[in-house]
Amino acid sequence: MLTTEILDRILTRIDDDAQAPVSVTEAEALAAVNEGQDLFCWLTLCLETTGTLTFPANTPFGTIRDTFPDFLAPLKVTVGPTRLRPATFGDLDVLDDQWQSRSGPPSRYAAEGFNFWAVTPQRAFDLPSSWTYARSPIVLTGGEDETPETPEQYHPALVSYGIYRVKLKEGAQGLARGKEQFTLFLDAATEHGDFVRARSRAARYDTLPFELKNFDRARLFGRQPRIRRGMPASPIAGTAEPGGIAGAGDGGSQ
Repeated sequence: MLTTEILDRILTRIDDDAQAPVSVTEAEALAAVNEGQDLFCWLTLCLETTGTLTFPANTPFGTIRDTFPDFLAPLKVTVGPTRLRPATFGDLDVLDDQWQSRSGPPSRYAAEGFNFWAVTPQRAFDLPSSWTYARSPIVLTGGEDETPETPEQYHPALVSYGIYRVKLKEGAQGLARGKEQFTLFLDAATEHGDFVRARSRAARYDTLPFELKNFDRARLFGRQPRIRRGMPASPIAGTAEPGGIAGAGDGGSQ
């Protein structure tokens, strides 16, 4: 599905004239589609690529996005024929409290967030490493013959997200309708995420997609608990918790 077709469907389904929209501009709709595409790729890790990142000599830390501006999550890191094992910073501290200055061939790496790496041991010379990583999609501009990078069968999910996003500003019935479309978007992301997770396990990748099927979606739109002045907050069944959808991020192995 072309980007222009996705935009037309969004504008038509919110009862606007696709040629002369009133309640939402085409720029707003395009921003919503880009946001939906970014979120879909982040939740499913469906796009991947491989590139070279150089570990500087005697350097335990560095940034990723200087080299890979579209980086989302590491899938596999190798130095020559050797595959590095993923670890957390806590793991590295437990295994070797001197890991930041340990010299030798690299054996473990850590990636924190979207822009930070660590490696141990370190070589005394610059060392190229190969990173296979999940990436973010190319930004859509709405040009002719442009197609989103997400799998074609899930392009309707971008329509659903676009409707949800532009309906947020309306509130009331508009928001309720938007929430229904967001549910359809999450259904699509869950389905494709399950497929990518199975493929990633077979490839023994270091990071797996979110397990959205185990995420309580009611937390996204539930009411926050009311806190009485002078009383500590306490969990209330059926209410939302801080953190939103980020709470679903425990599905991938790091």
